[in-house]
Amino acid sequence: MDEDEEAQFQVLMDRLGAQKALEDERDVKQLWLQLKKDKPHLLSDFEDFLTRIFSQLQEAQEEKNELECALQ
Repeated sequence: MDEDEEAQFQVLMDRLGAQKALEDERDVKQLWLQLKKDKPHLLSDFEDFLTRIFSQLQEAQEEKNELECALQ
């Protein structure tokens, strides 16, 4: 992975807020790099998928926090 690819991946992870949800992003990074290299036409679909997943995780976390507050 060159510096440009690393920067692109980090921008994506930052935009998604992935650090909050992922303890280890190596598997996501490996798949992202593989798609970028072998099937670049699928990369935007994968990024859209990640966007939806992390959005749903964030919503679930917010709902959990609201429920915890309501129970206190």
